[in-house]
Amino acid sequence: MGNVLLEKAEYKVEETRPGKWRRYVYPSGTRFAEYTSHAQLFDLPMVHYTHGICPETGRHVWSMKAASPEAVTYFKLLWSKLSGLLM
Repeated sequence: MGNVLLEKAEYKVEETRPGKWRRYVYPSGTRFAEYTSHAQLFDLPMVHYTHGICPETGRHVWSMKAASPEAVTYFKLLWSKLSGLLM
């Protein structure tokens, strides 16, 4: 098995009504996911979520950012669902 960082990452891209998911699964089963909302505020996404080891940098990334009260509410709902799946 070669160094994954030297290869171009092939993401599974899924367009949804509220935003876009990019997902990558390593041969070991480790996952990376990134969600970016289509809604923007000052050219920045209202919601941006990342989790896992980025295949482009090899660094562990985990962040949730929201730019409005509505986005925070959406994040809380998303987080509660994700927490239920992880436990």
